[in-house]
Amino acid sequence: MTTPGINPSGPAPQPAPAQESTPEPTPEPGTVGRPAPAQGTDRFAVAALVLGLAGASVLAIIFGFVGLSRVKKSGRKGRGMTIAGIVLGFVWLVIALALVGLAVARHQDNLDRIAAEPDTVGQCFDIADGASLEKAAIVPCDGPHRWEVFAITTFPAGDFPGTATLSAQADTFCASAISAYVTDGTDLQTVGITFSTPNETAWALGSRNALCLAGNYDGTPATGSYTD
Repeated sequence: MTTPGINPSGPAPQPAPAQESTPEPTPEPGTVGRPAPAQGTDRFAVAALVLGLAGASVLAIIFGFVGLSRVKKSGRKGRGMTIAGIVLGFVWLVIALALVGLAVARHQDNLDRIAAEPDTVGQCFDIADGASLEKAAIVPCDGPHRWEVFAITTFPAGDFPGTATLSAQADTFCASAISAYVTDGTDLQTVGITFSTPNETAWALGSRNALCLAGNYDGTPATGSYTD
């Protein structure tokens, strides 16, 4: 029995021919083939991390951004190192800027203190015993006051010679200058004298003056100036 529509005497169906895979051609010596994947860690990434750990903020940031670009293009390892180097670089940079800001503020504060000190012959001021001159309160000489500036000497420029040397020079100068200043009839035996010299910090900021100071020998407030 035959099935309608099918010719039993026709040729038997043949299987489809198998497709042969064509191997990729091997590059000849001296020719360019498919690039091999990059291996290892990018050296700029390593440098960025090392510089960041060492505190070289600006270099760490520069090497970090360059390394980040190189890693992205080449596919090498090191992205985490570059980011860590950049972060450390910015951290060190912020710390450095903060320290510079504090140093500038401290320097300005010292200058302001020196500027507020008595610095003119004839000025009178009050100050607690043992306090530094920057804490002096300048007051009119016709009212009660502890000290009056009666002479000023300026030391020559140069390295800080030491407190003892400055004190000896100021003591000699002030002792010789008091008699010419006291012209109001006050007995010199009742006048106590002292002096103020710059310390090493003030010297570094440019202060070179020693102030000769006169006040009542018994420590009581004086009223009026010692000079006419």
